[in-house]
Amino acid sequence: MKILGAALALIALSALASAASCAYDPNQSLFDLINCQTGTIIPMLVMLSVFIIGIIYSAGNFMGRAEWIILAKDELSHLFFSVILLISFGGIVWFFSGLTDATFHSAKDSMGLTGDRCINIDGLAPMSTCYMDRMMKDSEGIIQQYSEQHVKQLLKASEYVSYYGLVQGTTYSPYAYRRTWSMMYDNMNTMFVLPAYMSIKAQWIFVTYFMGNDTEGASSAALLTLILPGAFLLRFLPVLRSTGNFLIAFSLGFYTLMPFLIALNGIMYSVLFTNCHDYEPIISDAVLGGCSSTGNFFSVAVLYPQAFLLPNVMITVIVAYVVSINKALRVFG
Repeated sequence: MKILGAALALIALSALASAASCAYDPNQSLFDLINCQTGTIIPMLVMLSVFIIGIIYSAGNFMGRAEWIILAKDELSHLFFSVILLISFGGIVWFFSGLTDATFHSAKDSMGLTGDRCINIDGLAPMSTCYMDRMMKDSEGIIQQYSEQHVKQLLKASEYVSYYGLVQGTTYSPYAYRRTWSMMYDNMNTMFVLPAYMSIKAQWIFVTYFMGNDTEGASSAALLTLILPGAFLLRFLPVLRSTGNFLIAFSLGFYTLMPFLIALNGIMYSVLFTNCHDYEPIISDAVLGGCSSTGNFFSVAVLYPQAFLLPNVMITVIVAYVVSINKALRVFG
């Protein structure tokens, strides 16, 4: 009777989940969003699992096989945890997102950062894309400037002066050294600015696709509309439960940590890395100039933490986070 009562409770909970899919709108909760994507598949899987567990339990009782009864109870507990996890997952994401958001705003308030436009945007995902938009626009301006200077200095180096005397003449190029300047602009573009721009652009695409864009919010986030519903579907299949656990941990880790780390670096880029004059003795150059000129070494150097340093740190932190969440899910079911 206890097994039967638990099975009926699971079916009722899964019916509650499927009922949420009838009220889909862009502002719906995470629980409704997941169930809107999966439709009636999850309730059907729950009922099928309960039916199979019931057969195993009945066969174990009838044939006196204690290991079958233990297997049925074990699978029922896993199934119960899966349904509870599905219903409560919105609260779990809200908790972790609130924790990272509170940490970020505490750091912002302690540094007295209030005047920046991006920092006043609600939500870490839109805030991170705002900062990356700023970095991409800055790098696009540098790329355009270096490309123009590359051609301009190359043309200047091609100028020649000819002198003809009574006996013989000569031709020389007074601006031949500008060819070196042209090569420097080209090398700075291809070796430093373009790779940094492509790295930031790839991160921007990742965030807007997996975390949602500014206009549609969470309803456009692939992590919530594709990966997470698929993870819960796999979670209800015993043979694919480990894969479902990993995808749930992956979604939770990337959705909560990645925007936080990008927004944190955006503060450094927009606020802490703006005082070029502290580094002017180091970055001043005869070709690119100092802090008063656009496209100097400093404007390129500030792109590198977000372009190359942070992604490596971010991957390390997120992988450790995902592994810990995955282990916790395996322990609980």
